[in-house]
Amino acid sequence: MSEEVFFRPPEIEREDGVLTGDIYNICHTLLSRSPQDCVFVPMRDMQYMAILDKHEIIFVDSLVYQMVGNQGGRIITTAWQFPTHKDRESLSEPQTCSYVYYHPLAKENHLRLHGSFRQAILLLDERYRESILPSHQAKILPIK
Repeated sequence: MSEEVFFRPPEIEREDGVLTGDIYNICHTLLSRSPQDCVFVPMRDMQYMAILDKHEIIFVDSLVYQMVGNQGGRIITTAWQFPTHKDRESLSEPQTCSYVYYHPLAKENHLRLHGSFRQAILLLDERYRESILPSHQAKILPIK
């Protein structure tokens, strides 16, 4: 099992959003197939990586590696954070979330991020429908 380190910088902006019900459901299906509590989703067309857990999806530029103190890792640019309570009445309903931006250009890339994530998550679901996902662990550290 590999462990990746991610750094969460101070929040720049936050806004209300939604994730479509089908994509939210696939995220939780993939999490149930994972031997760990997270799933790594490569988004090759943007050179990004999404990391899912049950509370949020974080996005990092997979090409940018940075040292913070004596620890190396990738900087989170955007997160989609889900409420701890369930507010959907059916599986087809969208899931509310907060879009949290940590990078000055994150908001302008957000529409592209949605499309790229949709394609990547559908591909991952198709590829691992009958098997266990590769084992990865995420460690998120705050940047002060």
